[in-house]
Amino acid sequence: MFVFGSAVLYGGLAYSLYRAYRALRRKR
Repeated sequence: MFVFGSAVLYGGLAYSLYRAYRALRRKR
């Protein structure tokens, strides 16, 4: 179960980072 939680956590983090990267690229 710990692995699942970790996967979700990292997945959300990566998604957030991806969104920020996309927004930054779009802004620039």
